[in-house]
Amino acid sequence: MKVRRDLQKLAELFMNENELRQLPKGEIQRADYFYKLWCAKEALYKALPLHEQAQTSLSSISYQAILGNSSPWHLIENVIDDYRVAILSERTDCPTKLIESPVELD
Repeated sequence: MKVRRDLQKLAELFMNENELRQLPKGEIQRADYFYKLWCAKEALYKALPLHEQAQTSLSSISYQAILGNSSPWHLIENVIDDYRVAILSERTDCPTKLIESPVELD
């Protein structure tokens, strides 16, 4: 993954203090952490009703809280080629599974 942006400055726009402290020093690890949190927070933000979106900043969303057992959300994360993907759904009693199926495009 080629990093072309100042991820530290961008991270300061959407990560909380705890997440910023955990930002890795290495360029590749930093990019992976950055996009993992960005995608998860963006997925949660988009899942919120519009009136809640207007009152929510990305820095107020905790990545660890999304992953927590008491979270009402189920997060699926994956990397496809060089792109990180986060899918968020409401937590249910049924297990959620992501099935990847390659599509041939001619």
